[in-house]
Amino acid sequence: MNRIMKAAILVFASAWGLVGAPGSIAREFTDAKGRKIQAEIVSVKGEEVTIRRDDGKDYTLAINVFSAEDQAAIRAWKPEPAMTPAAPAAGEGIKPGATLTLEFPDLPKDRKDQTAACNLRIPADYDPAKPCGLVVWLGGSDGGNQPNASFVPEGPFVLVGLPYPMGANNPGQATMVGEYDKVWEFQRAMLDRIHEKIPNLKKEWSVIAGFSNGGHSIDGMLRVRAKAGALADYFGAFVIADGGGGYASEDGN
Repeated sequence: MNRIMKAAILVFASAWGLVGAPGSIAREFTDAKGRKIQAEIVSVKGEEVTIRRDDGKDYTLAINVFSAEDQAAIRAWKPEPAMTPAAPAAGEGIKPGATLTLEFPDLPKDRKDQTAACNLRIPADYDPAKPCGLVVWLGGSDGGNQPNASFVPEGPFVLVGLPYPMGANNPGQATMVGEYDKVWEFQRAMLDRIHEKIPNLKKEWSVIAGFSNGGHSIDGMLRVRAKAGALADYFGAFVIADGGGGYASEDGN
């Protein structure tokens, strides 16, 4: 009697007291003598099968120790395909009331010589299944990346502050933002990432507002036509405070 047959006798002989015990049970097996055991198939290789009893112990047995019906079931058995965890739906990883920082190391540094980044504030009642608006704030002077909630009413609005890129200056005034095509390319990359992360943003509910240099930037970016994706494609309303004016390009025109 080989070791596989001996193991089969021991498994069935010791299993009678385990029948009916709690556990994960795939099926009831019967050996050639009519004795029964509850177990699940772990693997099948050639003429051997590995089963797992209710007590969690695995045993490798010869297939021919089982009844003809069980032998047929064992030979027909196929392992279940490995389950690939479903990727969370976009927006579902966003927690209501959370604050997020998105960094953009591939973009130029901002006007404060910091790695390009923007900070978002998620509304307390955020629901990925419902639309919400995006409210962007562009600050004065060298700007910043913090959102501004002072002018935003309570509601389903994601708040974000967008910085300006280093070096995008008005040729005639170093402290004034210029080169709006560069500013738009810089900020559009951030907006695209935000929309990827929060796909339920609705253009008609979205606002971009700016003070001083922020107002200049909004006015200038609205004039940019050469770049794919216009500022007006992202927002339904524009708020300009103490800013705005002519477009400044590299040659000053």
